[in-house]
Amino acid sequence: MSDGKLNLEYFAQRLKQERDDLMEERARVLGTKYGDPDPRVLGETGDGMADLSTKVVERQRIDSFNRRMKSLLQAIDRALVKIEEGTYGRCDECGSDINPARLDFMPYAVFCLRCQELHEE
Repeated sequence: MSDGKLNLEYFAQRLKQERDDLMEERARVLGTKYGDPDPRVLGETGDGMADLSTKVVERQRIDSFNRRMKSLLQAIDRALVKIEEGTYGRCDECGSDINPARLDFMPYAVFCLRCQELHEE
């Protein structure tokens, strides 16, 4: 990246590794929660309402985790498509170059910092 050009091979490998890591973590967490539930989640407290409350909270936590993982995986896939299209490193909103330090920190970023801040408002 010292010559002003992004090392696309480097970023493609990072993105693929991050995708693989997230998919493993997602399978581990969801497999544990759905395949072999923790006895506390099954509610062995004897109190029906506490039981239900614990299950609802756990389900919400799992659903939130699953949405976050899905969002990250989609962002990674979008970045990989941008590498294939030759548009990686350019902001989807304004078309300007994304700071290489931002891409190094978050290789799946598709917005420059200015546009990202506008999207978060």
